[in-house]
Amino acid sequence: MTGMVGAVEQDAAWWALHDFAPLLRWSAGRVVLLGDAAHAMLPHQGQGANQAIEDAVTLAHCLAAAGPGEPGLLRAIARYERLRRARTRQTQRYSRLAARLLHLPDGPDAARRDTGLSTLATDLAWIHQHDAHEHLAAGTEP
Repeated sequence: MTGMVGAVEQDAAWWALHDFAPLLRWSAGRVVLLGDAAHAMLPHQGQGANQAIEDAVTLAHCLAAAGPGEPGLLRAIARYERLRRARTRQTQRYSRLAARLLHLPDGPDAARRDTGLSTLATDLAWIHQHDAHEHLAAGTEP
């Protein structure tokens, strides 16, 4: 077993991480994107699947409340985008920030980061304690 592990090239453990800039639109007509298709993000907040689920809950809510026909559908899709855009963009930004912070070399910047980690749970509660159903029930729109 040790021989097999030792035979692996050093760089074999590296893989690329990709995200992309926020899209201006998540829909075209009756076609709508959600999850990584709409707002891919780095894994440093562990939010890829969570954001997709929140998107699905919000889109389902908007579609259920939509008026009849194509105009109602298009209004529902536009509302879904409006409700989700700020949160997903903020989560993307924090994932990018975490990527930079987690890879700092030893030194003063890393020491400041390490000190700041003591309040991480409180600082990131807006991500990890979010409840899409509660948000929709509150009727909060950006």
